[in-house]
Amino acid sequence: MIKKVSVSDLRPQMYIHDLNCSWMSHPFMSNRFMLESERDIEKIIGCGITHVHIDTSLGLDVSEEPGADAAEQARNNKPADVNISLKRSEPKQVPIEEELVRAKKIYEEASTLVNATLQDCRLGKQVELEKLEPVVLDISESILRNPDAIVSLLRIKQADSYTFQHSVAVGTLLISFCRSLKNRSSIEQIGIGGFLHDIGKMKVPEQILNKPGKLDEQEFELMKQHVNYGREIVETIAGISTISLSIVAEHHERYDGSGYPLGLKGDEISLYGQMTSIVDVYDAMTSTRVYHAASEPTEVIKILLDSRGHQFNDKLVQYFIRTVGIYPIGSLVKLESGFLAVVIDQHHEDLLHPRVRIIFNIQTRSYIFPKDFDLSKSNGSHRIVSFENPARWGINPIRYMRL
Repeated sequence: MIKKVSVSDLRPQMYIHDLNCSWMSHPFMSNRFMLESERDIEKIIGCGITHVHIDTSLGLDVSEEPGADAAEQARNNKPADVNISLKRSEPKQVPIEEELVRAKKIYEEASTLVNATLQDCRLGKQVELEKLEPVVLDISESILRNPDAIVSLLRIKQADSYTFQHSVAVGTLLISFCRSLKNRSSIEQIGIGGFLHDIGKMKVPEQILNKPGKLDEQEFELMKQHVNYGREIVETIAGISTISLSIVAEHHERYDGSGYPLGLKGDEISLYGQMTSIVDVYDAMTSTRVYHAASEPTEVIKILLDSRGHQFNDKLVQYFIRTVGIYPIGSLVKLESGFLAVVIDQHHEDLLHPRVRIIFNIQTRSYIFPKDFDLSKSNGSHRIVSFENPARWGINPIRYMRL
């Protein structure tokens, strides 16, 4: 039964059905979740919320005391989209150079697994969540050890493998995005939703999916159907959460209502759908595909900034930029000192001054022995003045990342 209660009556093991406010006004990743501790209640009160709705069929009622039997009942009734804590101990943070080795292995394993999952779907086989969950945890832990290591690998894609590598990238970026929002609630379901967001493309004819040129109007209408196909597929997966489902169903919706398939607008789109729309566009535009070359991350960030408040939620765009950085790892930048450098690490508290690896002397048009500089500690002589298109200089920045 849904019941409106005062926040003063809240206690752990109650199930919040509705916080009665916009999701941008509170720190939780959902308006529906189980109260796990007094700290959750303090957060609600701290937001100025006076009353909430609880679901007594999924958690404690006001008149019930949180005894052992009630706690067990609440756990048993807990639906799939309620917050799930990571099942491993919190990893320690490490330098990016140390984490890159592990991150590369995790990324390769995730790519293999997601590729197999999508191909199985094309053959009509059922998706097995228990195979995806461990790799989501691996990615989560890698991001906790160093938020930039595995994200820096996501640009390494082959055009003919775009669909599954893009799915891995979207899942990974969504997990990292959650970290920027300082909330790890439901992180497993969010990662799985990212992995599966384009699963409907397995029902799109391959000649359309891999067409090297621009799709005509009829072909584009068929391509757009992948969202509906994906929702239908995911709805049949045992144990799938509403969070994962919303990611699949809403990743092409747009904040101003210009998206598809339903033309949802503003908060009609779930938080997860709004997050994924940003991540999906960012990774698609920074990837080489069969019909266009990749754009530089900094260029795409400018496009996102120009589109905030229209196609994308303004605040979420700002949070996403904190995730990838103003100068994302792997970007080629021009320094005031007359050198080209590759961004190799971020200072998330100072996005304008990353660590860079200087590789090229512009004046002599010659490569130099790579030198690393932390721009947050330099005297200003190596200040970034612009980002550069690597193709113009014939430079592959990824080669200068220590993998």
